[in-house]
Amino acid sequence: EQLDPPEQLEPLEQQAQRDRQTQIFMETPYRNDALLQDILENGRPETLLCLAADLTLPEQWIKTRTVEQWKKSKIPSLNKRPALFLIQACKA
Repeated sequence: EQLDPPEQLEPLEQQAQRDRQTQIFMETPYRNDALLQDILENGRPETLLCLAADLTLPEQWIKTRTVEQWKKSKIPSLNKRPALFLIQACKA
């Protein structure tokens, strides 16, 4: 099912916070950059977002930051790369 922020992101953040769980999902690789942008535009600033790309390759890449920190960082291109998105909503 396609994530359609903010309608679906907000309930995922609420469930992650309420149940103290991490939400793990992936998107079609050609939509990764759009999904990341949606999360950054609609996610709570304190929500932790882990990006994991190319996990089975030597150049695998895994980073965890808050949405606010990601907004201030150089955002990697995930276009057409296999990637996982993990969110953990922290208490505000």
